[in-house]
Amino acid sequence: MSKQSLTLIALLAATMSACEPATVYYPNMHDRSVVSLPEIQSVRAESALDLIRKTRPNFLTSRGMTTVLGLSASNYPTVYLDGMRYGSINSLQDIPASSVAEIRLYTAAQSAPFGMGNVGGVLSIRSRRN
Repeated sequence: MSKQSLTLIALLAATMSACEPATVYYPNMHDRSVVSLPEIQSVRAESALDLIRKTRPNFLTSRGMTTVLGLSASNYPTVYLDGMRYGSINSLQDIPASSVAEIRLYTAAQSAPFGMGNVGGVLSIRSRRN
């Protein structure tokens, strides 16, 4: 190949790469424990449960055996809405996706600020009201 052909190929490659579409930036995209508002707004969902299923389905998985005694503690995260205990994973069906500003998963080790009894972790939902 001639030097002129190589220059033309390099010029075409540079031109084509400049035409790539812009990447959408989500502020907390690097933090897989958070679903942020821009990401929430980009997903069509009816409820918080539907929203989580589409963005972070791993939030809805069991954390495994939580006690050696087999007590009735839930293996799933407890749902908190605006800092108040809201219910179990099933209660996510009652929260409209349009009212959610952020969803954050806290592991059991990180859930101390929410009090005792959250051995499956915490799903903290911040509504758009606050």
